[in-house]
Amino acid sequence: MRTDLLPDGSGWHIEVRCVLIEGHRAVDTARNVHDQVRGAVLSYLAAHGAPVAVTVTITVTRITAQDHTA
Repeated sequence: MRTDLLPDGSGWHIEVRCVLIEGHRAVDTARNVHDQVRGAVLSYLAAHGAPVAVTVTITVTRITAQDHTA
């Protein structure tokens, strides 16, 4: 995960990179992670009196095989 304050101080940009296990749809997982991260950050900022804009980018970097030996 990477977080950057926008140059003008008007908000945050958060980048999350994910590795998926085969059998999970990338678009569904990315959407879920996006919603969870954005909701958590907005809630935290609101609780601390710092309501600012937040953008969240999710990148699926690869899909890995499920380990069937365990």
